[in-house]
Amino acid sequence: MLPAIKIKCPFCLQRQEVLVDPDVTEAQQLIVDCEICCHPLELLVTWDEEKQKFRAQVDKSSGF
Repeated sequence: MLPAIKIKCPFCLQRQEVLVDPDVTEAQQLIVDCEICCHPLELLVTWDEEKQKFRAQVDKSSGF
């Protein structure tokens, strides 16, 4: 089962979950559409070694 991280859309401010690849512990850059408002979101997903979980930084995608 793929781990899910919770994010908050900077456009509509709604929370949602995004699946990440658990085998990649270095930075992952993803572009996903918000499930609520459909705006593209740019995610930088990193592995927090201390807390043993993935963290995501969410930015508005430059593609919209």
